[in-house]
Amino acid sequence: MAHQTRRQTSTYPQILSTAVHPGVITDTGLYKPTLESGLGFISKLLLPVFQKIGGVSSEEGSYSTLKASLDPKLTLEKDNGKYYVTLGVEQEPTEVARNEEYANEWWGWACGELEKRGFKLTI
Repeated sequence: MAHQTRRQTSTYPQILSTAVHPGVITDTGLYKPTLESGLGFISKLLLPVFQKIGGVSSEEGSYSTLKASLDPKLTLEKDNGKYYVTLGVEQEPTEVARNEEYANEWWGWACGELEKRGFKLTI
């Protein structure tokens, strides 16, 4: 179970909590800064190839989030803590995603960024 999902399920056990990775969505423009940076020439060569072999559309990328948030078949008892990837496929998290040190580092960073923006966290 992913660290933040585990933290969520122990804090709010009555709420179904899942983790999602939509895949690498290549049609959003998120890669534009990389294309315009000093590494842009590499990205300009690799992005079209990646779009053909590994990237997904915005619609395909949305499936995992939509499944986790709207699928009436998911239940607290059998699906709490599950991880969904591109197209809403259930999968085991990667070794990196299971790394507690990375998870704690990310959690601290995310909480700090939210607090800088005026959000008060209780978990």
